[in-house]
Amino acid sequence: MPLVFPFFSVQSPDQVLSQVPEATSSSSPFFLTFFASIDPNTGESWCIDCRKAQPVIDQHVPEANSALVFVGDRSEWKSSPLREAFGISRIPTIVKLTSKPSATSSTSSHLVESDILDQAKLKKFLNSE
Repeated sequence: MPLVFPFFSVQSPDQVLSQVPEATSSSSPFFLTFFASIDPNTGESWCIDCRKAQPVIDQHVPEANSALVFVGDRSEWKSSPLREAFGISRIPTIVKLTSKPSATSSTSSHLVESDILDQAKLKKFLNSE
């Protein structure tokens, strides 16, 4: 099953932030799903946890208020500036933004790896304010 929501490959946190709508709020959150890039040799993500989570993400993450962020290949991910900028250390990670991030502040929460596979946790995360 393909990942169905808008996606982009980035190297810069500013590129990611430019995709977040100004109207992002606790009643209208925006979700960033950080995901391993697709290996051109296999046509699949190089990250086994991402491959496991893909069907659940496709089914539950809202297409309208989200973006998929490919973090690069394995070596790019290890030194990605996205790790520090968004407080992520493992993928897949879903970041829920409840305000438009700025250089000085942002309001966000995270759901990581196996917690994404737990449909009850995922639904609670997606629907909580």
